[in-house]
Amino acid sequence: SSALTLKDIEVRHIKATLSSVAGNRTKAANILGIARSTLNEKIKAYNIS
Repeated sequence: SSALTLKDIEVRHIKATLSSVAGNRTKAANILGIARSTLNEKIKAYNIS
C-alpha cells in the first residue's frame, strides 16, 4: 500500500517546519502548536536530523 502512516506524515511535517525556520526548534514548536520539549522528544524518537 502506498498510504502514509500517521508517523510518516508527522515526520514529514516536522522536517518541513524545521526547514522553514532554518532549524529553529523554538519557532518550529510554536508553529506546530507543541512544546519545544515535545518537539525534541519527537526528533529523537523519529531520528530526525
